[in-house]
Amino acid sequence: MAGFRNSGGFDMLGSGRHKIESEQQFQDSMTVCNAIGLDGLVVIGGDDSNTNGALLAEYFKAHGCKTKVCGAPKTIDGDLKCPPHIPISFGFDTACKTYATLVGNVAVDALSAQR
Repeated sequence: MAGFRNSGGFDMLGSGRHKIESEQQFQDSMTVCNAIGLDGLVVIGGDDSNTNGALLAEYFKAHGCKTKVCGAPKTIDGDLKCPPHIPISFGFDTACKTYATLVGNVAVDALSAQR
């Protein structure tokens, strides 16, 4: 853990853009969870990530795996909402504010350059 301290954590958590689709992928996922005695798995991401999480949860339950799967919506696309519980995913609001600030900064810089 010490090697990840103050690094933002993403290297430790990992990231992927792969869909879990084949029976072998589901079996491999369950095998790993069982091998390390995982009680819970939190999937953080957008639409595809949470679809993977939901499919894993169903597969694990159907096959008696003790690992519970929980999905946490996180996307800058703004395409993952569940009103009234999750009116907007975290990430989207931050991205909008950051981009608005950057656009504002460019506008100020352009005015100060007077070109």
